Amino acid sequence: MKFWYIRNMEKLPFASKKQYRLLSNFFVLLLMTFILPSNTQCADNKLLKTGEYLYFGRYYGEDILWRVINDPEKDDGALLFSEKIISMKSFDAAGHAAGGRDDRRKTRERYGSGYWPDSTLRKWLNSYDETVTYLYFPPTEERVMGRQNYEDEPGFLYNFTEVEIKMLKPYTHRVLLSPAEAELSEGGTEPYSYHPEIAHSMDNFDSSYYQYVTDKVFVPGIDIIYNLVYSRNWSYFKTPTPSLVEEEGIFVERRNIPFTSDTYWWYWLTTPFADSLRFMVVMATDRIGAQAGTISLLHPNDGNGGVAPLIYIPKFLNISEGDGSSSDPYLPNLEPK
Repeated sequence: MKFWYIRNMEKLPFASKKQYRLLSNFFVLLLMTFILPSNTQCADNKLLKTGEYLYFGRYYGEDILWRVINDPEKDDGALLFSEKIISMKSFDAAGHAAGGRDDRRKTRERYGSGYWPDSTLRKWLNSYDETVTYLYFPPTEERVMGRQNYEDEPGFLYNFTEVEIKMLKPYTHRVLLSPAEAELSEGGTEPYSYHPEIAHSMDNFDSSYYQYVTDKVFVPGIDIIYNLVYSRNWSYFKTPTPSLVEEEGIFVERRNIPFTSDTYWWYWLTTPFADSLRFMVVMATDRIGAQAGTISLLHPNDGNGGVAPLIYIPKFLNISEGDGSSSDPYLPNLEPK
């Protein structure tokens, strides 16, 4: 298009040679302003790759270390899984019946709900407010086991910069449902069959009741652990960050349980236990009386549940430091332009 204008400008009746030169220079300047910078910017950005590590966001004043667990080259973004457990939170707070979907024993009123879309953990993870507004009851001390209440804590994203929050992309993931939520299912013909060994954790996954949920921050389902971590022969064991041990370790020590930055700890999944509303499925350690690396069960309102979140960000980043290894993770250049 630009060449047509340049070649034919002199044929226009109103165009003098001086006007021709001025307009030609204008088009050249326009091309240099808008086209060349975009090419330069793409050249400066790096495509994240499967298995690479990077820092992004912070919690308790410590940069969060993530690992890329999808194949960004084939997807629209990079799916990052926290390499460490960054906090301990209950999955939900006791006191509500999850919209009336409770059993005759009022189990959910006593132990909270395992339904991810309504959970207090989901609300906290996706909030950037200083005061989080919860759907049902806030996670107060009387509604959370283990004194790990967090009703007055700002949302997880409150610790992120404005630039980082804008970079978070919505991610739609598959959440399995308990029989109590079967009426909300978008597919599946039966409840999920829990198995303590991860090798058998997907036996009836495809036929289990499910619902698609879109989040910017979430905890994994068993399918993410199996398909994107276990199947790559990566370790799915996780230890707490040093800052977590410093900030929240006192609550664990009161139960005479060792809790250090090299202690494997259990963490939440979005996967419910089909046989009872009393339990949620978690990635276990021997600290809760289960064999390390197996899948176990705990109450949704247990405040000692580890939180290892996932986020979805652009797959091209401007990197200022690091080589993407676990010993020298990328440090993105996120300065606002």
